[in-house]
Amino acid sequence: MNRYKEKHPKRIIGIVAAVAVGIVVICAYFAVRAENRNSTVQITGNLPSGSLAVDSEGFGNTILYNGKKYQYKTNLKNILFLGIDKGESTVVKEIAARNGRSDVMILFTLDPAAKTSRMLEISRDTMMDIDVYDANDSFQFSGKMQLTMQYAFSSSARRGCWLAAKKISELLYGVPVDATVSLTMDGIAPAVDALGGVKITVPEDYTSVSPEFRKGAVLTLDGKQAFQYVHYRDISVTGSNDTRMERQMQFAKAFCREMSQKNSSAVIQKLQKAAKPYLQSDLDAESIQKLVQYQLDDEVLKVPGKTQQGASHDEYDVDDDALRRMVVEKFYVPVK
Repeated sequence: MNRYKEKHPKRIIGIVAAVAVGIVVICAYFAVRAENRNSTVQITGNLPSGSLAVDSEGFGNTILYNGKKYQYKTNLKNILFLGIDKGESTVVKEIAARNGRSDVMILFTLDPAAKTSRMLEISRDTMMDIDVYDANDSFQFSGKMQLTMQYAFSSSARRGCWLAAKKISELLYGVPVDATVSLTMDGIAPAVDALGGVKITVPEDYTSVSPEFRKGAVLTLDGKQAFQYVHYRDISVTGSNDTRMERQMQFAKAFCREMSQKNSSAVIQKLQKAAKPYLQSDLDAESIQKLVQYQLDDEVLKVPGKTQQGASHDEYDVDDDALRRMVVEKFYVPVK
């Protein structure tokens, strides 16, 4: 069983751009939602006996992993950010995938005790059993597809976020998703322009994306350039999404630096106006300036696995053992 509950919509203050939106709203989220979580952590998936399972004694947040007992870090807050490409659509067994796809998926984890935030990137190409719903949101069947498709089988942005959060909680063996934020890719350019640009150093030769993206080039990306940088991939090249995810992570960090340097009510108001038409969230971001209190961890986690060419598209196969180990190490502490 996953750990995400559909929530009633709240008033949204849109202040974010593309991939970096999660960091911004997480900090606002923690400032206004400091409730203590006590619900049961459920571990799901095909688990070898004794490898990772809910404690038979029934402790709410306790698991067994390789014979040892671990307790979930209940102070953590996990916010799922989705970057939505509305231009993609397809049909699966006569059911239209009509709501766009989640091309960017990042789980942001906020640790209020350490005053740090951490990013976990999840490949859009991750192969999972996806739940297919018709236009009336009636369940039809489940089938093995790319994770990006789960958002598509929904009737609204809010429901798409809810479905994606449920599936990602399942992928992470029950790690709870506390809230979601999504931004359509069309919102990247106006939000970046509202910020005044984002400065980056191009780490590799990305001239296939745009001629100015030469290795070592120091650029202040405007909105159009930022969209190209985080969105473009060559679908004829196996693993092209992996390279794009590297650019997206770099852009996220760069955007956060810009936000920290330009953090003011005037900047926030400009970003609010620019991003609001493209943003969906169940967060109230009234305390956005709390962002500066948290340090973004240099380590960017990634769901472990490898990309291979499937029959019709890239497929990212998760390394289950490595993922279980990472989940325990990053989200749990040993019980003494």
